[in-house]
Amino acid sequence: MKIPTRLHALRDGNWPRAYASGGFTLIELLVVVAIIAILIAILLPSLGRAKDRAKETRCASNLKMLGTAATEYANDYNAYIGYSAGSDRKVLLYPYLGQGQNNADVSDRQVWTCPSDIRPLTQCGYGFNTNLNWQKPTRIANAAATVTVCDSGLLDNGNALADSLTTQVNAPSAPTSKTCLRPNARHNGAKQVNIGFFDTHVEPMPITLPFYPPPNANNNTTWQYASPAFSDPASATYTDGLWDLN
Repeated sequence: MKIPTRLHALRDGNWPRAYASGGFTLIELLVVVAIIAILIAILLPSLGRAKDRAKETRCASNLKMLGTAATEYANDYNAYIGYSAGSDRKVLLYPYLGQGQNNADVSDRQVWTCPSDIRPLTQCGYGFNTNLNWQKPTRIANAAATVTVCDSGLLDNGNALADSLTTQVNAPSAPTSKTCLRPNARHNGAKQVNIGFFDTHVEPMPITLPFYPPPNANNNTTWQYASPAFSDPASATYTDGLWDLN
């Protein structure tokens, strides 16, 4: 028995009308829509992660440039950059970076702006470790384990300050102010801070030891200074870990 082909069916008028006209049934359309929805649901998180990863990479590149410029300044003047009236860090590093003539000079395309910073683009996204202000490079015992610059922008209570152009960040033992803020975990789901070290390498780290003490167990918006793993800043044996010179 000869099996009829589509051509025979069409010729003999036996092929279903939906196929003869080249259309789709409602069920087929629903299946296609469902498949597309599933694909979108699968791809969107991946695209979001790729976008976040691109921002993290750009942020790390910014910190690399800032750290390298600061180290070059330290080598040229035998002192790490600090703050003094009329001569902020942007002024000091402008000859090395060619961006940010002063703290009021801001742009969303500048090296001073973190692409993951959700604050207004007129803010400085990074802060330099105040423990290094005007210190001689020879005082830094471990260049690969000394924080120089990192994502910044938080107050002691964990809230982001949206009206500060400060370029410095405090170590854990010191309280914050409008001109000296805390590290800001902007990356990997707000779990990590990008950090530049004195040897100019950059790496992401969580806000935990050894970089930072953990949040208070009873209040997640308050930094916990004293804990079994992190001594009280008031004690004689206190150390700020990666923030200190040695």
